[in-house]
Amino acid sequence: MLENNLIVITPENLVIKQNIDIKGRVTDASGIPLPGVNVVEKGTDNGTVTDINGNFSIAVAGQQSVLLFSFVGYLEEEVEVGSRTDIEIAMAEDILQLDEVVVVGYGTVKKSDLTGSVASVGQRELEQGTVLDPLEAMQGRAAGIDITSNSRPGEIGTIRVRGERSITDPNSPPTAANDPLFVVDGIPMAVTTRRLNTEPDYVGGSVSYEDLTHNPISDLNPNDIESIEILKDASATAIYGSRAANGVILITTKRGKSGKTRITYDASVTWEKFDNHLELFGAADQMEANREVMRSSGAYPSLYPNPRFDYMIMSAKDYDSWLSIAMGYEWEDFNTRTPVMRPTTPEEQELWGVAEVPVYDPAKVRETDWLSYAIRTGITQNHQVGASMGSDKMRSYISFGYLDQDGVEKGQSYARYSALVSLDLDLNKRIRIGGSMNGTVANQEFGINTVDLARGLLPFTVPYDTAGEFIWLPGNDPFMVNFIRDIDNERNNRKSYHVRGSFYGEVDIFKGLKYRVNFGPDFRLYRNGTFQSAQTTARWGSSSYARYFQDQTFNWTLENLLYYDKTINDMHTIGVTLLQSAEQYTYEYSHLSAQNLPYDEQLWYDLSSSREGQALDYGSSYEEQTRQSYMARINYGLLNKYLLTLSGRWDGASVLAPGNKWQFFPSVAFAWKLHEESFMRNLTAVTVSKIRVGWGITGNSLIPPYQASGSIANWNYNFGDQPAIGYKIETPPNAELNWERTAQLNIGYDFGFLRNRISGSIDLYNANTYDLLMDRTIPVVNGSNHVYFNIGQTRNRGIEIMLSTINVSAKDFSWRTDITFSRNINEIIELYNGKNDDLANRWFIGEPISVNYGYVYEGIWGNTPEDSALFRQYYGSGTYNRAGQIRIKDLDTTGGAYVFNSFDQQIRGSVYPDFVSGITNYITYKGFELSFFLYARVGQTIGKATPLLFGRYHDVAVDYWTPLSTDAIYPRPKSGIADTYMSSLGYQLGSFLKVRNISLKYSLPKNILSKVNMSNLAIKVQLLNPFLFTDAVNIDPDVFNSNPNVSNNGTKSIVLGINVGF
Repeated sequence: MLENNLIVITPENLVIKQNIDIKGRVTDASGIPLPGVNVVEKGTDNGTVTDINGNFSIAVAGQQSVLLFSFVGYLEEEVEVGSRTDIEIAMAEDILQLDEVVVVGYGTVKKSDLTGSVASVGQRELEQGTVLDPLEAMQGRAAGIDITSNSRPGEIGTIRVRGERSITDPNSPPTAANDPLFVVDGIPMAVTTRRLNTEPDYVGGSVSYEDLTHNPISDLNPNDIESIEILKDASATAIYGSRAANGVILITTKRGKSGKTRITYDASVTWEKFDNHLELFGAADQMEANREVMRSSGAYPSLYPNPRFDYMIMSAKDYDSWLSIAMGYEWEDFNTRTPVMRPTTPEEQELWGVAEVPVYDPAKVRETDWLSYAIRTGITQNHQVGASMGSDKMRSYISFGYLDQDGVEKGQSYARYSALVSLDLDLNKRIRIGGSMNGTVANQEFGINTVDLARGLLPFTVPYDTAGEFIWLPGNDPFMVNFIRDIDNERNNRKSYHVRGSFYGEVDIFKGLKYRVNFGPDFRLYRNGTFQSAQTTARWGSSSYARYFQDQTFNWTLENLLYYDKTINDMHTIGVTLLQSAEQYTYEYSHLSAQNLPYDEQLWYDLSSSREGQALDYGSSYEEQTRQSYMARINYGLLNKYLLTLSGRWDGASVLAPGNKWQFFPSVAFAWKLHEESFMRNLTAVTVSKIRVGWGITGNSLIPPYQASGSIANWNYNFGDQPAIGYKIETPPNAELNWERTAQLNIGYDFGFLRNRISGSIDLYNANTYDLLMDRTIPVVNGSNHVYFNIGQTRNRGIEIMLSTINVSAKDFSWRTDITFSRNINEIIELYNGKNDDLANRWFIGEPISVNYGYVYEGIWGNTPEDSALFRQYYGSGTYNRAGQIRIKDLDTTGGAYVFNSFDQQIRGSVYPDFVSGITNYITYKGFELSFFLYARVGQTIGKATPLLFGRYHDVAVDYWTPLSTDAIYPRPKSGIADTYMSSLGYQLGSFLKVRNISLKYSLPKNILSKVNMSNLAIKVQLLNPFLFTDAVNIDPDVFNSNPNVSNNGTKSIVLGINVGF
């Protein structure tokens, strides 16, 4: 019963607040879902997190509510709900908050705490394009790095970090003195180069050599790489001391991660086409040039094509070549070589002085496309499968890769099988062990230089005669060989087996103090088999020939490290690293050659079966060298504003002289985070502002062993009339051989504006290299013609800029641009003879190490009285003007007036570019990702293809001088030899801009893939090297050793690929 109570009944919506259900999805700027993002209703405790697919759902108070999205490494976002119930948002990275961890020598450091100059190439850059070796992945993506290309399958280009420092005598065995040190998973590995005496040349009887270079990363599968760091300044590289003068490349391979098992499969197919830039004469034009050769000597009295005189020229070649030219004429009687005649035009009659001429059509001259016999469409298949798995205490990764590449030149191919296995175990809270093993088997068919051979053959010659018989010497020229059979009958097979390991153990002794031991074995076996059957042009008329060459290297590195890290009162951070390291390197090789073998099928095996009963040549060698090192590094930070790094390394190298084997390499670096200062806090547009200053000394001891002690070699002597075998000094000892050292100063500035939508760095550096290790040529009366000395000094100065901009960061669309720029100035300061130039080797004080040097073209001598008079002043009163020859500039007067001599030559430019730059754009729209990479090298001088114009070889198509065409640039063709000063036309500016890569990828939505238990499925198409912009003619200036006479040619490719993840 209710009495005396007031009961109020109201509608439900007046006492219960009405919530709004919101759902949505969170991705990064490229559209990849972000799991674990915090989604909170602003001003409340109401929140949730996104699931594995980036999806979320939350009930909020009403349309006026604001959602806050936050996630580690990303900028916080605020979104007003409004009338929406489905919200999708793309979050942008916060570079400061992310604080990327960068691998440095013997440890890692936050990017914001770097004191040295370090460039990084991460997964985004590595995955952008299809690359076959690690150098391709770095090209143009890090400032201060200059990388050249090499299109031959299995070959690798060159890399230089901040220029070249060492000088190598071109007449001496090459060294790896300008290559950086590579460190793979913490284990140092150096490039090795040596010149090997192979055997007497079977053609001329002279000794032949082979320069063999092993790059430790040439066979490393790029798909196995997690990240690449390039240490550039001395403060960053000095901890590697004796081998760090040329920079250090740190490569970290992939490792397992905790969580569920992840399996990936990557595959691609590449179609590669030869990109021919060399324009040669067609058959008719080449024949006309040959006619002009004969006219210049008076042997072709006709100014127009005449079959009678053509036959005289071609009779010295072969009948089939004559048939090619004869097809251009109309015949009354071919057997008597009587052509159909036609009346001349008034213009022709004035030029030629005749009333009729043979009917001749240049378009009907038969032409052989020799290049078509040399090239093909190269097809490359690349497959990689990987698996990552792990728990809290165990992580592992395994991958297998297969690469099969057919080169664009016939007979050239490369196959690589690779495997990577890594395992990391946490035995307990204090002890960890782990390691990785990487193995590759590579098989390269080096082939012959088919393009070079094809370019030399005259276009009116043919490979087979009218009866279908093979023509060994087209044009009946012993130096012009028909290479078609050589592709199948000549082999140059190179096989390598490479296993590298990296193993470690770690113990936390107590809080902040850790001991680590690293051990890295590295074994490489290399075998080269060469075979030439009696059916090859090289052995034509002789017997088969084979050579077997084998070398093997074994290196091991053992490192003991102590790490101590301490933070005091949130003000001071101290990090100490101590290192003791030992390394040993052994190398051995042997070779054997024989000829007159019974069976072609045996190739280079069973050489003892030679019918001659003995080897043609044989030899073997063994080398060993060791290094010992001690290093200490201290990192100190105050208030997270002021950072100091001090390091010192004490290195000993066995290759140097007693008393000079040990050297100390110090470094110091300081960084100041201005953005952490109170006076910068009001500058809201400035996100990062940091100054870096570093100085240090690094070393170089990359010379062959035993140079300090000298070496001897056997020699034939005569005692009276009796021959005897004795020994001679091969390399004189140098008891003072010491370290080559580089002192480098670096000043850098790191910046970030507008919450790092614009970020980057600028570095200025100056590096002086002194006590150069140079293999100097000496008079042979010493018993040897070369010995290593410490002589000379070089300098490199430059600027590097890296810039990254986030141009657009929206829900479904993003656009990011990365730009690199570097300029290096290289110069010789001093040589072994002080401040004097070395003209013979083209080394000049104040100039770069490598320059082009030659005569300067001024024009063509004309058939005028003025030119005739001047010509006689230079060449004597008894001579006459040979009109049509090249005239050079008379730049030197020390030898007297009107004298041409070697001192009239001058520097024609540097082989080094003025600057190198790369621009990469990344554009994403929903599941699509478009990227394109542009690469430029500007200011370098390169070779220019020049014709010989004396009738023997296929010439570059040029406009040459004739009595009827006197305004040409190139000289008149003449018999016997090219113009004396043809080289004056052999230089050109090699600047270029190349679109290196255009890539389009589509990734299927995650919500679709999750239904079939897939984490990723992407399809991509790429264009490699599709466009080249350059004023250089007849050459691709981008390619390593790019020269029309060297078989390194540019290519264009299209790639189709797929990435699958489970």
